[in-house]
Amino acid sequence: MTLQYLDVELCAESGAGESQRGNFSDQIYTLDHELRMLSTLTGIQIQDHTTSVVRKEQETTVVLKTLLGQSHSLSFHVELEVEEELVETSGGVRCTVTRLQVSVDKRVATQTDLQAFITWVEQEQAVLSFFRLFSEYSEWWSLRHNTFLHFKDHYSDVVRLPMGPYGDEMEFSKVQDPGACFIITWLVTVSSDPWTAIPNITLKVKAKNQMRQLDEKGTLQTCGEVFQDMVRVLGLEQAIHAVIRTTTF
Repeated sequence: MTLQYLDVELCAESGAGESQRGNFSDQIYTLDHELRMLSTLTGIQIQDHTTSVVRKEQETTVVLKTLLGQSHSLSFHVELEVEEELVETSGGVRCTVTRLQVSVDKRVATQTDLQAFITWVEQEQAVLSFFRLFSEYSEWWSLRHNTFLHFKDHYSDVVRLPMGPYGDEMEFSKVQDPGACFIITWLVTVSSDPWTAIPNITLKVKAKNQMRQLDEKGTLQTCGEVFQDMVRVLGLEQAIHAVIRTTTF
């Protein structure tokens, strides 16, 4: 199920018709509208959406809405407890998110800065902020995964993924006489103020003492800086191609 249907369903489940939508709180209406836009622009997909009544009184209904889906192959599970209160003067419904719980794919759930972001999201009940950042984060995460697999397939004799296909490191060295091992580390970090996902891609070298002694010009020490310059000029993929070809063939 995609996000395009959520706006209509939330209104229908709350007992409000099309003419009453304007009486919903700005938070709920904006959430539904922008989630629909996010689905179109970022590829976030809601695969299952359920609603159950937690408590119902004369003028107030508390419902639990569950969203299951994925963004760029990373899954998520969002639960919102929403209080729907009948507004007698207008005949509409006022909705307020009273509780929010978020869990994400186990492959990234233990990342400290992502955990901090989710904690903030739950405390502030910032549903839309979660989807905005998680779509950005998962896009970088999937790009890293696909990029590493591409180079592993293309240079299978010299490229290794020591942390597996979903890890954040790729290393390469000559097949014969590997005097130096080159390691690309690609982290996807989450920073606050404002919350955003940031890729951090670096190159470092592990070399034998004999090779370091022969490196009179200090080339090994400047490899990381040279790599960053290459990324700015050539782009990431072409820069990695160039480094692998130069150091292993």
